[in-house]
Amino acid sequence: MNKIKENKGFTLLEMMVSMALFIIIVGLSTGLFTRTLKTQRTISQISGSLDDATLAIEQMAREIRVGYGFPKGDGSPSSLVFTTGNGTLVGYRLDGGQIARGQGAPLDYEAITNVEAGTISGLNFYIQNDPAYNAPPRVTVTIELNPDKGLGLNLQTTISSRILDDSRPPETP
Repeated sequence: MNKIKENKGFTLLEMMVSMALFIIIVGLSTGLFTRTLKTQRTISQISGSLDDATLAIEQMAREIRVGYGFPKGDGSPSSLVFTTGNGTLVGYRLDGGQIARGQGAPLDYEAITNVEAGTISGLNFYIQNDPAYNAPPRVTVTIELNPDKGLGLNLQTTISSRILDDSRPPETP
């Protein structure tokens, strides 16, 4: 009688197939992991850009609300100069892809946004300040963010001054 040998192991073909499947799975997992890291970096950059622009808008809004001496008529300049409630001359403009704030006379501008957070490609101020309407001036601020990854974002807010603007400081009671 012939005894049939029991196989105790894998054949060469089985080992080759399992190694090929393992390499394919590892390759796909590595590609997925790399893509996830790139996406996470892009999201972090966009989030940083939005945070930076939001802080700049909030700073502008605080000063515009109590400001006076805005330009007359409708317009859309890329810079805005006015006087704050405490009598300080303040200006905002786009300077080298960043929002810059200047104060005093002459205006000494310094960036209030961070270069590493993303590049700002546009800053406009739409001013509605017609004395015929007997209403406080309104300033609409638009910011165009252009992060390096090709995704552009637009932010916009409208701020009303609390002072009827006749280019004079408000009277104190």
